Amino acid sequence: MIQSTAKLYNEILEDLRTSEVLSKILPSVLILSKHLGNSTLEKWTELEFNSYFKGNKALTDEVVVPEYRTVPGQYHDIYDRPLIIQDPKLKFVNEYRLRHGVLELEKLSESDKLMSIQDTTFTELIKKNFNVEVNSFTFTSTSIVGILGAIRTNLINELMNLAPTVEKQSTQSSNGQEHTTFHNSLMNLHPLLQPVVAKLYADGHYRQAILDAYIYLLKRSKQNLDDATLTARDSCRPFFRQKVQSLKYQTILTNNKDSCGCLVER
Repeated sequence: MIQSTAKLYNEILEDLRTSEVLSKILPSVLILSKHLGNSTLEKWTELEFNSYFKGNKALTDEVVVPEYRTVPGQYHDIYDRPLIIQDPKLKFVNEYRLRHGVLELEKLSESDKLMSIQDTTFTELIKKNFNVEVNSFTFTSTSIVGILGAIRTNLINELMNLAPTVEKQSTQSSNGQEHTTFHNSLMNLHPLLQPVVAKLYADGHYRQAILDAYIYLLKRSKQNLDDATLTARDSCRPFFRQKVQSLKYQTILTNNKDSCGCLVER
């Protein structure tokens, strides 16, 4: 799974570089967050993809709609008259944080018309604090493009922060697979060779293991033990050639002709 995580991670980065729409990227990000066990990224992705509206299980009490989802605009009454705020300290009244998921934001950004939102929570607050009745908040669709860009930027930064974690897990997976393969190969040793070299291999003394095995086979040969499954050509050499190649020790062995180069096929 970890190797597929690294592949998925790189695919997401490539999609971001090629300007793929966020609504197609975020599902992969959600899978990646689950693979990595990153609950923070998982929650953020679910909120951005499914919206910050009630009904989304990721929208818990402590969640605040991010500031980068803010769009500038104006409140209007039912007669389309704008609420004009001139006090710089109250400029936040002319801002609104959109809660929509990225798919809906992408569709809204394609419109060339003014957008209007009716949110009774804020209209009631305005009525209470300004003694003015307003009906809706109006803004331009171009503001949504900025929100999508901010979401993309936040995602890129988060993925860059995850790079060491992905690399570490990928390395651990490779080492684990190599260890499993090596262990399985040891099990294929002839029963007579296992007590001679198995521990040396397990401890990482590969060169000594090959040499001891070769010496052992020579002694067996001198004793005229005609065991067809235990000759240097038919048993030892194919196994050690395979191990030397898989463990990347071939160069070391073949450069030392006085040692056990005969075990490596030329």
